[in-house]
Amino acid sequence: MPYLTESEVRDAFPHSAAPLKLSVYHRIEWWDEIILPVPLPAPIRLTFTDTIRNTMPVNIRNGKGLYFFFLEPEHPINLNISQLVYIGRVLGGALDNHNFYLRFREYVNAIGNRAVKRNTMRMTNLWPNKTYVYFFELNHFTDAQIVVYEDLLIQKIVPALNEKLSGIARQTRLLH
Repeated sequence: MPYLTESEVRDAFPHSAAPLKLSVYHRIEWWDEIILPVPLPAPIRLTFTDTIRNTMPVNIRNGKGLYFFFLEPEHPINLNISQLVYIGRVLGGALDNHNFYLRFREYVNAIGNRAVKRNTMRMTNLWPNKTYVYFFELNHFTDAQIVVYEDLLIQKIVPALNEKLSGIARQTRLLH
């Protein structure tokens, strides 16, 4: 299915802010508070397309852990720029989305789909071939550790399309 255009996304949510506008909040002292008891392994980077599930390495496809959506524009002045827009998790167990392969069905199905959540629609449609996913395979971590890590990273980095904010991080959305 073809990606939705900016106007199609805007038409799906007419009372929302401009779909290309992302609220970014950078508070360096919060970044210093990101202390993980166990370091994360090196991530695996994949381009987000409708074929991402087919290109996932087997250890990621069947795994659990964290994933990060980044926008990585290619400006003609050779700057290496990226913007973290979303952090998510995959836990083990008998949940519907209990591995990366199953979890990413929702994101792939959101391409060209006007009947998905606003931020999912934006993340999966507005920046084709400029959106990348970084997978941190954490099969040796407990589900509880993964939940704690995800929450810590969301609250301290405040990605533009995450809505699961609390406390002071939640107040950053009220400023815009």
